[in-house]
Amino acid sequence: MRIRAAVPIVVAALLLTACSSKPTPQAAAPSSSELPPAPPVEYTQAGAGLAIGAKAIVPFSANGNVGPLGITVTGIDKGDPADFARYGSKLEGLTPYYIKLLITNESNADLYTLVGEIGGLLPNGKRAAPVTIFGDFAKCDRAQPPSDFARVGKTYTSCIVAASRTGGDAIVGADYHGHPGTATPDIDYQAKPVTWK
Repeated sequence: MRIRAAVPIVVAALLLTACSSKPTPQAAAPSSSELPPAPPVEYTQAGAGLAIGAKAIVPFSANGNVGPLGITVTGIDKGDPADFARYGSKLEGLTPYYIKLLITNESNADLYTLVGEIGGLLPNGKRAAPVTIFGDFAKCDRAQPPSDFARVGKTYTSCIVAASRTGGDAIVGADYHGHPGTATPDIDYQAKPVTWK
C-alpha cells in the first residue's frame, strides 16, 4: 500500500548563510587496497516494519556509485511549537518532530551525500508534512557525512524534521521511501516503504 505524501514545507533559517555557504569539500576516497573487505549484506525487504532502533539496509546510489546503506531511526522526539516561531506563518500552528538517524556505510562505495526520502508517519499511516530548513537549525541538524565515509562501517548521525498540526495527531513513526535504483529492480521502497514504529 502506497503511503500518501504530504506537501513539503521549505523555510530558510539563516538566508545569508544558506546562500553563501559552500558544501564541505569531500576527501579523496581511499584506494581499494587500503580498505577492509565489506561483508555480504541482505537488503531489507520493501514494506518491512521495524522497531525504533532497528537498522534497515537499503540499496543506495550517490556520485555514480551504488552500495548498501544502513539506516537506523534511533528516536522520534517531539519538539515545541516555539521552535518554529522564527519562521513565521509557513510553520504557524505546527508542532515539530525530530527524527533521529544513524547512517552506516555497509560497503566501501563512495556514498557521500545527504540521505533524504525519510518522513514521519501519523497514526493513520499517512505521511506527516516534511519540513526542509535551509541554514542552521540546532534542534535538528541534518548533518553531512564525514569526509572518510567511503569505508565500510563508517557512521554519522543526522536528523529529519517533520511536523503535525498542534493539538492534532502525533507523529508515531517514520518511513524510508527512497528509489533503490536500477541495480535492484525487485525492491520498490516507493510503493512499499520501510517503516519504524
